[in-house]
Amino acid sequence: MQRAWLFCIAVQLCCTPLWAQPVKAPGNLDFESGAPGSAPPGWFVPTPGIKASISDHGAVEGAQCLQIVGSRKGREAPFGNVMQMFDAAAFRGKRVALSGQVRIERPEGSDARAQLWLRVDRAPEAGGNPRPGFFDNMNDRPVTSDLWSQCVIAGPVADDATAIAIGCLVIGANEGVTVWVDGLSFGVDDTPRIVDPPAPVSDRGMENLIALARLLGYVRYFHPSDQAAKADWDAIAIEGVRRVEAARDANDLAASLRALILPYAPTVRIETEPVEAPDADALKQLANGDREPREGESGVQEPGFVIAWRHHGLGPQLAGLGKDAKTIYRSSRVRRPIGEDPGSSPIPPLGAAIAADLGGGVWCSVPITLCADSRSTLPVVDEPASPRDAWPVRWRPLGDDRAVRLADVILCWNALQHFYPYFDAVDSDWAAELPAALRRAGMDADEGAFVDTLRRMLAALHDGHVHVGHASRASAYTLPIAWDWVEDQLVVTQVAEAADGPERGDVVVSIDGVPARTVFDEARALTSGATAGWINHQALQEMLRGDSSRPVLLVLESPGGAQRGVALPRAVRETPVVEPRPKPIAELSPGIWYVDIDRIDDAAFRGALPDLEKAAGIVFDLRGYPGKLSTIVLAHLIDTPITCSRWNVPIITWPDGLHRDFEFSNWTVRPARPRLKCPTAFIIDGRAISYAETYMAMVENYALARIVGQPTAGTNGNVNSLLLPGGYSASFTGMKVLRHDGSQYHGKPVQPTDPVNRTRTGIIEGRDELLDRAVEIVSPD
Repeated sequence: MQRAWLFCIAVQLCCTPLWAQPVKAPGNLDFESGAPGSAPPGWFVPTPGIKASISDHGAVEGAQCLQIVGSRKGREAPFGNVMQMFDAAAFRGKRVALSGQVRIERPEGSDARAQLWLRVDRAPEAGGNPRPGFFDNMNDRPVTSDLWSQCVIAGPVADDATAIAIGCLVIGANEGVTVWVDGLSFGVDDTPRIVDPPAPVSDRGMENLIALARLLGYVRYFHPSDQAAKADWDAIAIEGVRRVEAARDANDLAASLRALILPYAPTVRIETEPVEAPDADALKQLANGDREPREGESGVQEPGFVIAWRHHGLGPQLAGLGKDAKTIYRSSRVRRPIGEDPGSSPIPPLGAAIAADLGGGVWCSVPITLCADSRSTLPVVDEPASPRDAWPVRWRPLGDDRAVRLADVILCWNALQHFYPYFDAVDSDWAAELPAALRRAGMDADEGAFVDTLRRMLAALHDGHVHVGHASRASAYTLPIAWDWVEDQLVVTQVAEAADGPERGDVVVSIDGVPARTVFDEARALTSGATAGWINHQALQEMLRGDSSRPVLLVLESPGGAQRGVALPRAVRETPVVEPRPKPIAELSPGIWYVDIDRIDDAAFRGALPDLEKAAGIVFDLRGYPGKLSTIVLAHLIDTPITCSRWNVPIITWPDGLHRDFEFSNWTVRPARPRLKCPTAFIIDGRAISYAETYMAMVENYALARIVGQPTAGTNGNVNSLLLPGGYSASFTGMKVLRHDGSQYHGKPVQPTDPVNRTRTGIIEGRDELLDRAVEIVSPD
């Protein structure tokens, strides 16, 4: 769920509020204007639940600062925002920078964080809503400390920019959270940039990058040295691309990799011939070396422990989310005494190592266990400086830099290579996706084009939980229609009241001059999913969203066969256009009740129980996601306790899926009264994913009701999230979910007992054919 509300934040910050009129220039950046306790002049608060005021206590510069106090309770409304907007004319065609000091105080256990943000709005080509330009909200480097932290955002202002917005975002703005902001400055940034332009990857360069990718993943996730655990791997990957891609031959490649990696992993060996990993005795010898006693030691300590990484999925600190992120996944280094029996240990024995041919004429050995004493891993070496320290002060990675894009491919590919739990269940040549994505990333024209490169690579996972996010694609603009792929055609299924031109039942022949089939196939190629139903649904939604700068030209074919052209604008809509359904809980005919699980909560269901107990038949609609509902519905359909599917969090101590174990769990649903004994049916289709499939797997396994419609998405389990340099995010299923009998679920979804497909005729007539069939099933003869 985390990725969903982070995406909503990005959309809201990327869309210009229609009521916000930019002023001529930024003002009151030092917060010296305004009386203590009053609202800060020049700033406004577009979100409820926070109070922003001038404070005369604790300013880091001058006499006053900004204080933001959270007032929300629980998990409601996850963020607050303080902002201002101003004219972009003076900054067009230039780079600008926003900098300032931020700190946050939060209750123990809170994952609240503060983030400055900067957004550039671009003018549309002809009418419509502004297009988003540069955007950065520090999502990859939030402030979580109660000490003042210097924050910098720098980026380009487009030649057609109309407005610039700046602000401070507080995520988790609950009671007890207070943020201070001071000493903001905004202006033209003349700092030199390191930007590699698009260029193809040569054959030799590809071998070098693949070798870098494999070695980086082994060391980052499995080599347990203190230096590697503290390393800035995003920066190492970017600098690694610049250093390693240009290697001329195997000797040059090995030397480049040693210079990059050995400061963080001194026991790793990188050679131009096969190399054996050091055994336990060799590691002990390396641990002692020739070192002198450290400060506070009377003598050199003997290594007393074996240490290794143990991952329960991909932990948040290794995924770029920060160690305080709330997630079921965790990564940690664990240790055991050297003399303890390795057979009873949760980590591999001392001497366990990866010996691999990296390609390009280079081999490596990477120990995955090391010796340690009570203070550090051994051997003791100086902590290396981060490559980031050599970057210009205000430079940070953006997707317009070729090296950043190539590094992101390497970082993302590795996370999935070692932590995706379903490679045994999907038909995917993941190794082949690495060079393919590197080739595309090298030539991508800009940061937006690179989104499609990541999407195309991750589509090979066949995982419905995959989502690639970036501000350049956080579009809230959508067409005023709904459509579906029906009878091998793109058919309009609903039209917004204000939309002029399309009619329900029209076939979309082409979109902007491109055949609808071609547009649909390309959208599917960029969509990851385990079933055709989910892929089709997501692709169709993606086709509705996009650029608002010009109308979308549709060629439509009416039921009578006549074709016509229609120009439809995209716009921000408060709610999407959907086909009509009955009220969330409704009596469709005497004794026949309808309950839309997608639109109700527990309280609404409890309130309807007296009527449902007397029903002659009930239809439960699960064409969606029961985001506000517990398993209360199932509790009233059973006489004895039932369990959900099998949850299995992967426990990973070796790379490449080797020796993987799982941590099992599930939960129980207990009967509740009254027992609903009338005939029941559930409606499903390809939109039913994750928690909806938890519901339906129990309905299917325990035969609780008839199931009407189309197969579900075939994707269940908690989501693992990943942040990448340049403001990109990615997600995937981090947990393996199995059926009740232990068999595969991923890609093998809940099947309807009564399959029903939509027809164009039914759409033209305004009938819900799946609901009609469900009503027929539960109705008395």
